[in-house]
Amino acid sequence: MEVVTLWVPVYWIAGGVKVITALASLPTAALLMRAVPRVLSLPSTDEMRAANEELNRQAATLKKAEERFRQMADNIQEIFWIMDSQSKEVSYVSPAFEQICELPLDSLYANPTSYRELIHAQDRQRVLAALEKLESSNRFDEEFRIVCPSGAVKWIRAIGFTAKDAAGNVKTLVGTAQEITARKEMEVVLRESEDRYRDLVEHSTDLICTHNLQGRLLSVNELPVKLLGYSREELLNKPMRDFLLPEARAQFDQTLLSIERDGFAKGLMVVLTKTGERRIWEYHNTLRIDGVAAPVVRGIAHDVTEQRRVEKALRLSEEKFSKAFHSSPVEIVITTLQEGRFLDVNESFERNTGFTRDEAIGHTSVELGLWANPEERAPVVKQITKHGGVRNLEMQFLTKSGETRVKLYSAEPIEIGGKQCLLAVLEDITLRKQMEEELRLSEEKFSKAFRCSPTIVSISTLQEGLFLDVNETFERHSGYTRDEIIGHTELELELWIDPRERAALVDAVRMQGSARSHEIHLRTKAGQVMVILLSVELIELSGEQCLLMVGQDISDRKRAEDQLQELSGGLLRLQDEERGRIARHLHDSTGQNLAALAMSLRQLYDLIPASGRKLRKLVAQCQASTEGCMREVRSLSYVLHPPMLDQAGLEDAIRHYAAGFTKRTGIEIELEVSSGIARMRRDRELVLFRVIQECLINIHRHSGSQTASIHLLTKPGVLSLEVRDNGCGIHGREVTHAGDIPAIFGVGIPSMCERVKEHGGRLDIETNGGGTTVRVTIPTHD
Repeated sequence: MEVVTLWVPVYWIAGGVKVITALASLPTAALLMRAVPRVLSLPSTDEMRAANEELNRQAATLKKAEERFRQMADNIQEIFWIMDSQSKEVSYVSPAFEQICELPLDSLYANPTSYRELIHAQDRQRVLAALEKLESSNRFDEEFRIVCPSGAVKWIRAIGFTAKDAAGNVKTLVGTAQEITARKEMEVVLRESEDRYRDLVEHSTDLICTHNLQGRLLSVNELPVKLLGYSREELLNKPMRDFLLPEARAQFDQTLLSIERDGFAKGLMVVLTKTGERRIWEYHNTLRIDGVAAPVVRGIAHDVTEQRRVEKALRLSEEKFSKAFHSSPVEIVITTLQEGRFLDVNESFERNTGFTRDEAIGHTSVELGLWANPEERAPVVKQITKHGGVRNLEMQFLTKSGETRVKLYSAEPIEIGGKQCLLAVLEDITLRKQMEEELRLSEEKFSKAFRCSPTIVSISTLQEGLFLDVNETFERHSGYTRDEIIGHTELELELWIDPRERAALVDAVRMQGSARSHEIHLRTKAGQVMVILLSVELIELSGEQCLLMVGQDISDRKRAEDQLQELSGGLLRLQDEERGRIARHLHDSTGQNLAALAMSLRQLYDLIPASGRKLRKLVAQCQASTEGCMREVRSLSYVLHPPMLDQAGLEDAIRHYAAGFTKRTGIEIELEVSSGIARMRRDRELVLFRVIQECLINIHRHSGSQTASIHLLTKPGVLSLEVRDNGCGIHGREVTHAGDIPAIFGVGIPSMCERVKEHGGRLDIETNGGGTTVRVTIPTHD
């Protein structure tokens, strides 16, 4: 405006502009008055430079701290983790995660909640629930298992805390995780060790206790509780002297003083049970003062009551032997082994031989002339030395007057004062010999009973089977006359349908001296087959071993049994056929329908959107149930009729069934099968498979055994099957032959017997408290 007024004189306008400018300057001046102090307080260049250096120093310190944290996190064996407090997603995890969990870090960062899948299924719910509570409790400390991708199961201890901001709000969750598998394993070992120590103490055959120096019981194991009859509560904190004989309590007090002085004490004490019975204990006590608040006495005692009783009984036995020795009605002598020099004789010896005790002791039997044949003594001594004694040798001895007496001589070697001696017993049987004539008369009476017996009776030689005598019943059933039989052998008359039956019978008689209830097949004179239930006794006639055979004709009964067996076999075959039809129906119809249903459910699951979680879960459960039904139908179909038996043979069918049985029941099966087992007839293989099936079912239901063994072995023309367990046995009975099986065994075992017998086989069972063994032998060919 000043420039304008040079040419145009508009001073009033210029004055107005100046007024407006002055008015605008007043507030500006007021503002400057407030701003000037602030401008004057700005740092100088040096101050700005110092501040910048301080910031750089703090940044370097922070960087070093971060590097130290990284080094610690990268090298320490524990996992450091940080996760969001709301979503529980991992935002940071240290490299130890890869070593412990066997997964790369990128997989966790890609799926921040995938750590949940690592947690063992049995621990997952508990751990995740504790993690949810961390924000409110500010404490997370859990031990749990994880399952690594390799299948390894590891124990982890995880500890977590909350990280809060300045306002106190929880922002993140932080913590560590450490592998404690080794510690857990050591805890198991320690627990097992403690259990073994506890078992050792509780089941020890010695009495173990602790008490203080006043004799007050602090602990006892189970044995003194049983022996004394008191409960553990009645014994603990009670003075031991209360359980001793009154007259022994003062001695016990002295024993406590000895333990306190010497640190140990041992000896015998007599204790009273709750019923008043006296028990003798041999004890050894020691004092422990290290590592305990107050001195403790550890005591170990052994109950020697029975030992003392045995010692007392031994003394009484020696007294009784001495009395029996001298008062026995038979002759008893003690001599040296080699010379036969008398050390002692009883009164019966004096009475029967005529020699007094003083005349006999110190002299040998040969010097006294007691042996009718002195050369017999040396072989007898040799036999005693070799076999440890002789029994009832019939020998002749002389009396002092020269009379010959027949005696049964028995002797055993004994040791007296470190010297080998003989204890000999001589029974005079002279009178028995004189009674042999009367025995002959008795045999005549037997002969009459022999001929009149209603059962078949014969006497033949053991070796050749030469007939010595037969009764009238034998003649009537065989069709031969007595004259046609006597003097001829069983083979000459062709009586035996199978001569091997006689050989087996003779072997049994030779081993046992007799045989009972053997079924044999004889041929009559007319050529008919006769089934005899035969019992045989080994007898001696004129120094030759003979067979006394007593039998009963059971041909009619056997024919009825054969018809019944044929009917039972038909029923079993029909049963197997029906099982096969049911199995095929289950496999071809029911199994296919279930398979179609499973496929439909799988398609339905795929069609349901991901948002329908409940519906997809329900369909998944239905699908799992359907697949379970399919497995059960397949198992039931296989149990009813194993298709592998027809396709692959007996060995593969047994292996497949045994593996499935172990999986279902947990019973371990040891299987031994001979190599190169040839295929047999289908029905014969089915019989053996059914026997194995029935045995394993019985083991699972009744035996309580956790193991079983199957042995399938081949022999020339025969297949041998053995199924064994180590369970409780069958009702505590002992069965050695299928014919002995009682009705209490139910239906399964008799059914097995019928199946095996139908194919010409044999089933034997041995059972006792230590387990049951089923043996089957069956011909491989017709």
